[in-house]
Amino acid sequence: MWDDHSCALREKCSGVSHDYLEVFGSSELRPLSLSSGETLDFKRLAMWLLLDRPHRGIEAWRLFRKDSLPDIPCLRPWTRLELHEGGTFGPCQSGYMREPFKAPQGATIEDLWFSREFERFRLDFLTRMETTCRDTCSVLLTKLATAERFFIRNGPKRALENQLKALEAAISGQISGDWFPTSICVAVTSFCNYDCLMCDCGEEGTLGDKGGDAFWASIERYLDRGVLVDVRDVEPLASPAFRRFIERVAHRHTSPFISIITNGSFLTQTWLSRLPVLPFISVTVSLNAASEKTYETVTRGIPWRKIRQNMERLLEARQTGKFYGDIIYSFVILRANIHEIEDFARMAIRDGVSLRYVLPEGNRNNQSILLSLESMESAGFSLEKVAVLLEENGLAERATHVSSLERILRERIASRKLEPKVAHINFIS
Repeated sequence: MWDDHSCALREKCSGVSHDYLEVFGSSELRPLSLSSGETLDFKRLAMWLLLDRPHRGIEAWRLFRKDSLPDIPCLRPWTRLELHEGGTFGPCQSGYMREPFKAPQGATIEDLWFSREFERFRLDFLTRMETTCRDTCSVLLTKLATAERFFIRNGPKRALENQLKALEAAISGQISGDWFPTSICVAVTSFCNYDCLMCDCGEEGTLGDKGGDAFWASIERYLDRGVLVDVRDVEPLASPAFRRFIERVAHRHTSPFISIITNGSFLTQTWLSRLPVLPFISVTVSLNAASEKTYETVTRGIPWRKIRQNMERLLEARQTGKFYGDIIYSFVILRANIHEIEDFARMAIRDGVSLRYVLPEGNRNNQSILLSLESMESAGFSLEKVAVLLEENGLAERATHVSSLERILRERIASRKLEPKVAHINFIS
């Protein structure tokens, strides 16, 4: 093994193999040194590992000695700003919070993020979390946003520095400071061109209820700071203003961090051909089925044949280098599609994409599995088999997420809890 005892990372690096040296040589290898009196903290280590290097990012736990990372139940009060439907805001979905904050008229992102409400929430979260968070919050139940699972995304220097500031603030218990959110969740529109069995947005949603071009221009500057803009709320690509925003940033030289959830109907060849790149870090497509019959029963949108064509174009964009982000297939578990839980996983594996399963909210069209012990048993059994399938295909992390959802169902069955109102549960792998 090649070795250099002068390197400051010596304790975390075992060197490189002889095979590596034979293929690549040693000219690119260099020790990372500390100046006199400097110490190696997690922020410096992260900058060394990521800045001007090709990695997509690194998990926070890798930057700390074993068992030295504080056990923080959730980082979102220090890392995330969500703009809710109805003019409220907070660090997470309104359904997870005991009391969402009311946004003042005309308030900016900075006004909301640096508000007293956020400071008070962080303090209460640290001292009496039962007053800030609902016990139905799946982010807490499944530990989706712990410090250990925090992923530091690569990007411009100031973006890396901001993420490390946020992590440092959380683990040191700061309630105020000069860091920005690492992600902003933005609602686009309540309109949808589908009429899915479990959602009433196709009936009640409108295109005129969210910000237009000026709003998206104000959001664009956060992309320059490396902030992840998480776009959701029904069908964002139905908004002409949002599509213009995407077309504009797609022609930028930088790689913006945008995550969207879509039904996929607008990902047509015509629209995708207008984009030199797909400026997304992830695209989650709500399919909710693995076959034509079930898809058209559940989604009541464009035909299965067309949505599969759109998925093939999305997959092709990734293969040709036009899109470097993740593709995630999404499946809300309903009575009408419960029999395709396992086939859905097989389809995702076959397409080489990630997947998520989601529990329904409410009981529209009598579709909630949460009102039936038999349906929950059936879903839990299928999810258990999916977890095994994912393990067999070398997808252990995805299997863990699926097992978490299966465990929640088992707990509801054991307590005989038949209640359709639950916080929105996301298991993205």
